[in-house]
Amino acid sequence: MRSKMLWPLGALMSLNVFAQELPENYIPVKPTAMGGAFTAIANDENSVWTNPAGVARIRKARTRKKVHLVSFPNMVGGINAQGKTFYNNFEIAKTHDGGTTAANVSKALNQMTKIDKPIWALAEANPIAFMDLGKHVPIALGAYTNTHIKIAPDGSSSSLEDVELVSDYGANLAFAFTNASNRANFGIQIRPLLRYDYSDQVDVSTLVNFSKLESRVKTQSNSTHAVAIDIGGMYTLADFWFPTIGFAIFNMPTGCQDNYLNPFSETRQKICGTKFTGKINNPDSLYVIDPTDIRLGVSITPRLFHRLSLRFAADVHHLYFQQGQQYDGLPGVDASKLIHGGLELFVGNPLLPPPFSVQVGLSQGFFSAGFVLRMGALAVQFATYGEDISAEQSSVEDQRTLVGLSLEF
Repeated sequence: MRSKMLWPLGALMSLNVFAQELPENYIPVKPTAMGGAFTAIANDENSVWTNPAGVARIRKARTRKKVHLVSFPNMVGGINAQGKTFYNNFEIAKTHDGGTTAANVSKALNQMTKIDKPIWALAEANPIAFMDLGKHVPIALGAYTNTHIKIAPDGSSSSLEDVELVSDYGANLAFAFTNASNRANFGIQIRPLLRYDYSDQVDVSTLVNFSKLESRVKTQSNSTHAVAIDIGGMYTLADFWFPTIGFAIFNMPTGCQDNYLNPFSETRQKICGTKFTGKINNPDSLYVIDPTDIRLGVSITPRLFHRLSLRFAADVHHLYFQQGQQYDGLPGVDASKLIHGGLELFVGNPLLPPPFSVQVGLSQGFFSAGFVLRMGALAVQFATYGEDISAEQSSVEDQRTLVGLSLEF
């Protein structure tokens, strides 16, 4: 099982890693394009990652069927600017020289004489089905995999790089409860998952040697498991603009990690959330616990014309609750990283996933943009956004791109 975490090294041909980023369970495309402001929207397959209460809003109550939406394979790929350079170098090596994958990875990295910015890549998949368990009790059932890999300059040595590789394999089981008008919703999600994570300093000679890197990751990674619980609620007022308020709590505090090295407060603290157990080679890994993430959001949907509407949303994420020396969530995160805002222009019924929509947003002080296009059963999503990778008050932007592809039935 442990070797499964290595598949992106051969299949993705991209790499990802250290810098102080806010933890995310899964990065969905459309909500990211909206700056992450989706807690009071959550009306599509992304509801399981933004607000479980939205499982009831995939379809209008009167049009839901026993199985009213299947999204398969629901794949997402992501890469940053430095990752694109690496990928281009890999393609050139493969085209011109042939050779093995390992040799071409080494050649691509050797072409990048200095890794002065992080190389980052992401691969996700979340095939999922939405159905009715009973009257006013819609559910979601899915499986997911989420792998990211990053390589970043160590800063203290020109011969060392910080390497981070994390793979999750899990399942979604979400239950939503709704009233007859479908304006009030509550949801709960259970996510059992396996995690393989590796984070350490790696010398450049090992980094460009595929077999050495593979052996090191296999023997030194954490191999853990956990069961995460998420809840959420939404309420829409009886108004033409559909003003909606929402809340979500991801990684309910079911366990705590003592002496967790919080990268934002730069102190060791007792942090609670979803705690992982199993084989732990690196107890200081940031991924031995997924801290509780409390989110609040509001949205309104003014209709411009009969078939054209706008949607405005604002969120606050990664709020925390303190009990003495115990923290449910992560303290010390700069306020500018917690605020999210977004706007969506779309055609179609405001209560159904639109056939075409364009999104813009603001997250962590950086702009984002994207679109969703549905052509029959095919759904294509795109997002570009900035991620703050600095632990300091002065932000550092890492520009990233996400592309999603799925068939919807």
